Amino acid sequence: MLNKEFRVEGSIELLLTDETYRDLYLDGTQKAMRLKLASPVTIGVSSNPTLQIDLAKIKITEFGRSGGNNDLVRQALSITGYFSIDEDSMATAKLTNEEASY
Repeated sequence: MLNKEFRVEGSIELLLTDETYRDLYLDGTQKAMRLKLASPVTIGVSSNPTLQIDLAKIKITEFGRSGGNNDLVRQALSITGYFSIDEDSMATAKLTNEEASY
């Protein structure tokens, strides 16, 4: 199957605490990425509503930083997701909520 229409791209802004993401960008290193959004609401006994998105392989395509002398320094990343042959996927999503099925 050849799919040229589906693409995963995004941008993230973080406080700069070290040079990890800059180094990944400069080296062209590919990594896996998980984004997990959770609500403080409790479902049942101990679960929380969550949306978890796993990207099998990403690459940082742009890196920048900003901030003045007396400001917090921020880093901005642009990422692109790729298909992983080892994982046999590009992106997966898992939703946990009160619905038993759709």
